[in-house]
Amino acid sequence: MSEPSPPEDASPEPPDAGDETPLPRIRPSSGTNPTANRTPSSRLDPSLDPGPPPEPVDDAGRVERIRRWVRRLSRPRKALLGAALLVAFGGFLLAALLVDLVFLYPGFDRAARPVGAGAAAADWRVLDVDGIPVLESHGLAYPTDLDEVDHPRQLLSGTWRVRIDPDDVGEALAWFRWDLDDGDWETITVPSTIDAVDGPHPDYDGVAWFRRRFAVEHPPAPGETARLTLRAVLLRSTIWLNGKLLGHHEGGYTPIHLDATDALRIDGENLLVVRADDGLTEKSLPPSGSAGHRPGWAAYLGVYRDVWLETLPAARIVKAAATPAITDDGHGRITLELVARLPVAPGEPPTTADLAVVVTDPDAAVVARATTPIEPDPAKPLRGTFVDLDVAAPRLWSPDDPAALYRVEVTLTVAGEARHRVAFLTGIRTFAVDGTQLLLNGEPIRLRGIAKHEDHPLWGATQPPSLRDGDLQLVGAMNANFVRLSHYPHAADALAAARDRGLLVAAEIPLYQVGMGWLKWLAWERSPLAFPRDRFGLRHLHDPTLLQNAQRQLIEMVERDRNNPAVVLWGIGNESYSLGRGTVPVYRWLGDVVRELDPSRPLIYSELTYGIDTLDARRSAGHAVDVVGINMYWGWYFGEASDAAAYLDAVHAAFPEKPIIVTECGAGAALGRTDADGVLDTGGVPGGRTYSESHQAAVLETLFEICEERPWVAGFCPWVLTDFRCPWFPRNPVPGYNGKGVLTREREAKEGYRTLQRLYGR
Repeated sequence: MSEPSPPEDASPEPPDAGDETPLPRIRPSSGTNPTANRTPSSRLDPSLDPGPPPEPVDDAGRVERIRRWVRRLSRPRKALLGAALLVAFGGFLLAALLVDLVFLYPGFDRAARPVGAGAAAADWRVLDVDGIPVLESHGLAYPTDLDEVDHPRQLLSGTWRVRIDPDDVGEALAWFRWDLDDGDWETITVPSTIDAVDGPHPDYDGVAWFRRRFAVEHPPAPGETARLTLRAVLLRSTIWLNGKLLGHHEGGYTPIHLDATDALRIDGENLLVVRADDGLTEKSLPPSGSAGHRPGWAAYLGVYRDVWLETLPAARIVKAAATPAITDDGHGRITLELVARLPVAPGEPPTTADLAVVVTDPDAAVVARATTPIEPDPAKPLRGTFVDLDVAAPRLWSPDDPAALYRVEVTLTVAGEARHRVAFLTGIRTFAVDGTQLLLNGEPIRLRGIAKHEDHPLWGATQPPSLRDGDLQLVGAMNANFVRLSHYPHAADALAAARDRGLLVAAEIPLYQVGMGWLKWLAWERSPLAFPRDRFGLRHLHDPTLLQNAQRQLIEMVERDRNNPAVVLWGIGNESYSLGRGTVPVYRWLGDVVRELDPSRPLIYSELTYGIDTLDARRSAGHAVDVVGINMYWGWYFGEASDAAAYLDAVHAAFPEKPIIVTECGAGAALGRTDADGVLDTGGVPGGRTYSESHQAAVLETLFEICEERPWVAGFCPWVLTDFRCPWFPRNPVPGYNGKGVLTREREAKEGYRTLQRLYGR
């Protein structure tokens, strides 16, 4: 049953992507509901009744609870009972492991999973087009992200109708029908998320339907293609046009491209319908850890990035990807992978075709050009070619010179007539691993960064330009040179804004806590009947459908963003099961999926720190990547911040020839709290913490100094820029929010922000 629409002045709507609207003042929510993660203020009375125990907490907190439980059972007066319980518990766990591994565990067959051409699933496949891998999704070649195109585009963002579907009856009732009366549906602005804290349905998880009527501004001529592009829909989607099913998409963070040609009405009105579902399964990315589980961030719901209808010419450029390099004599080189669609009508002889490339420097002077003939083939509508362009005495893109951007323009000419023109900006730069060092343009660089979520109380995951630019300005003012875009591909225009500011970026997919359902089970349920077999260890990590989803999302991320020089690291996952060398083939395969498309960038994977030596010593994903990422919370979930020194030494001993980046660390803090306010038992941190600003700042400074003393720690990237919505923390100072931000959700600076600003600026 849908809620009534709020009054107009109660629910500000996000602007269209091009609007430079000032960031609105955040309205306090009307009440505090831990289940909904809403709060009236970021400064709540610490004496507030904490309510029921949370469900769940951070993995490190879960493990600490187990350790405390074991220690209590080990007291002398309980030794006998404790031993008996431990033996019984250990026996059951061992039996479950053996059953799963010996009888139920599906092995990983690398030969059955091509990383490039030949990889395929129900609605996508990877093609080899004259030596260039091309993702074909829903029958269309998946395009690289471009700054300019000359084909017509129609923005379909704006006013839509929405209806929530808590009972998931919309498809059975055909809510995609043209003649459905949607007069009682709510009005919403796209892009947006409907379940932001200050949105129309902050408590809602499930299915929602979105409808938009429009007239075509640029009708396709015969032979042309109408391509519908949804920049992202959370978390999975089904799309209809005029009652005709166009396709499904699994994954909420990369664009969806669909062929709308046959369903489009050239004259009159069209109806676009999107069914969105934010429910997690054991096969989704991110996956659920158990029934009803939510990830460690708000997996919002909505059509939350822009929607476009594009009219593509019959002969067109479908891929234009650049790989920059610096030659031994100091010249720049840009290697282009170009793929064009060249249809040949039956019975007609192929005509001549050319791809002309022009490169201009930051001052708009032409510095390179080339023309390459490509031969149309009736049996091969897609044709590809490689083009190498040399640039003498180039300006190298870096944080010190972010304006050093080269414009690459590609024109497809058929029978002497220009048919399609595209252009993009790129930078001539290299980023490489040399032993335990990272090299930018051949020079050692230490990354001093911050992790970032797409999250805001009013906008949810939507990033209007004022919010996007404001957040990146705060990153720059911190003197940071690096941003980890956690834990999913962020909006392409956010990456472009990072490029223009000279911020280095690590981009990753939400392969998040796969196979880690056993931690939740150990900490909370422990019932043999509830053992999460489908979300346990290797069994989950090797799930064929989950791996297909991961492969597709890796390819979509790389294909979208590979021209952006700011992206220096591809992340293949975060905190998933990696205990033992048996996990390495999976992570190596995921890395090879990326390398097949883009071998020029190093790979990173972020490991969970358990705080238990026997587990931490068995983590093995680092063997499959170029850079070892470590998420560690010494001084918060376990131990003291100073303990990180010996811990990092042990990590280095395990991976002595690889650079290490601390990809997460830190502590929670509430604005205005001091140590004098006392310990606050939120249930999320063993023993409680003060949540003081000074403690957060001290932890960050101690960890930073420990990393600076170790030359093989090549990067320091605390968690996180701003407090963000998270269902794991209903009893935090701001209920329903992860408070480890160095800024509040309102973007107010805590002492931790000023500490990083000082440390990074020295």
